[in-house]
Amino acid sequence: MNALTFNYEPSKAEVNAFHEGFRAFNQEHAPADHKPFAFTVELDGEVLGGIDGASFWDRLHVENLHVEEGFRGQGIGRRLMEMAETLARERGCLGMTVDTFSFQAPGFYPKFGFEKVGEVHGYVKGHSRIYYQKRF
Repeated sequence: MNALTFNYEPSKAEVNAFHEGFRAFNQEHAPADHKPFAFTVELDGEVLGGIDGASFWDRLHVENLHVEEGFRGQGIGRRLMEMAETLARERGCLGMTVDTFSFQAPGFYPKFGFEKVGEVHGYVKGHSRIYYQKRF
């Protein structure tokens, strides 16, 4: 038997190799139709914000949502969330998930019917990571 080696600085190809194995295992046990999405909002060609993520396992997960500081409070984030929910429903999702940090916008998601389902206190520098879901 050959000796095992552990690589502390793997290449992208090496990382992709074990990711492929991981995804194949998951697909065998819990098939997923992974469909990414992204929406942006622009003004005069300048990106002011956006939302992205993917739908899989009958859920749409919001990975990132951002609106430039000077444009917050104008309904842009609300519109991006509405667009994501519309897409989730069009894709036949049963709900949505998102997570955020206590220093970001934890009060934002409950306004859209999301319920807090978990929190990891002290996740980073004294802040919590908060997990939300919304069922349709």
